[in-house]
Amino acid sequence: MSEENIIVEINDGVCEIKFNRPDKKNAILGAMYEKFAKTMIDGNNDDKVRAFLICANGESFCAGNDIGDFLNNGIDFANSPQKKFFDSILQCEKPIVSAVQGKAVGIGTTMLLHFDINYAAENAQFSTPFVNLGLVPEGGSSLIFPMKMGHQKACEILLLGDSFGAQEAHSFGIINKIVAQNELYVAAKNVALKFANLPPNALKNSLALMRGNKNEIAAHIAKEGIKFGEAVKGEEARNAFMNFMMRKSK
Repeated sequence: MSEENIIVEINDGVCEIKFNRPDKKNAILGAMYEKFAKTMIDGNNDDKVRAFLICANGESFCAGNDIGDFLNNGIDFANSPQKKFFDSILQCEKPIVSAVQGKAVGIGTTMLLHFDINYAAENAQFSTPFVNLGLVPEGGSSLIFPMKMGHQKACEILLLGDSFGAQEAHSFGIINKIVAQNELYVAAKNVALKFANLPPNALKNSLALMRGNKNEIAAHIAKEGIKFGEAVKGEEARNAFMNFMMRKSK
């Protein structure tokens, strides 16, 4: 993987992690998860980094996992780049802000559940089509979605794969604010800069109190990961992936 698939910049106390695979709608490869996780860990241990900003180049925020990666590599969650990715987010003691435009599919949506402030453009579209692909929910979504929106609505989103827009995401409490596309990056960056200028110990301790039991969340993500890894190797997912790849090639 070219390192340019993820761009990292640190300025004014903000570590910006930008998905930069716009031709693939920022679908994430294993090596991208690795780089993201390492950047989060390094930034968390760096006193000069006071906040994180997660954003993306192109029309889409993130199209989820790269299907070709799954077909080639499968997934052993306990040793997977995806686990490192979520672990690095859960262990982060500093605020995480995101700017979401266009499509946020699968993990492109579920990662947002673990960030502190999410801004979205008016055109943002969220979906978690796990079951449609012969998979199961991941990233703690099977725990957090029902808590946020109730069991019935979570079933529509996680089981039926119904997509939802920025207004619904805001009503669910996933998105903090909807802004115009041309104002999205600046608005999210300004929030990250505000965090970077707050007293760091007070901010760290407050976040720890607010984020809940991260061990419980990590355990649930691990439980999902085992089922997810089994599903990836199963016939239902293989058929769904092959159909997806055939549609893309037409």
